[in-house]
Amino acid sequence: MKKSVRILALVMALTLLTLTLVACGNTLSGSYTKKGLVANTTLEFSGKNVTISVGSLEAKGTYEIEDDKITITLAEDEDDTKLDAAIKGVINELLGTKSFEKTDDGIKIGGVEYKKD
Repeated sequence: MKKSVRILALVMALTLLTLTLVACGNTLSGSYTKKGLVANTTLEFSGKNVTISVGSLEAKGTYEIEDDKITITLAEDEDDTKLDAAIKGVINELLGTKSFEKTDDGIKIGGVEYKKD
């Protein structure tokens, strides 16, 4: 009886570890930048949060990665009516669900490449 309980406990522990590692694989960390003609666009990932910066302007949001898609949403307390027009255009290009891919030196969102800083 004790042996079967130990085996069951081991199986459950391994299952939880596997699920935790899989969940961690769907997060990003650090900064990724796309060079622009007028200003660079930087995405700063931390946990499930993302800060989108265009030059000195920024907006905060959250993101979720599932399979080969990323969904970026503005934070609930982010008032997009107060955002500068320059950053609004960039943000609108990133919001919603887009294709996602990790590359050797960065990421691609909606086919646009961002290099890891």
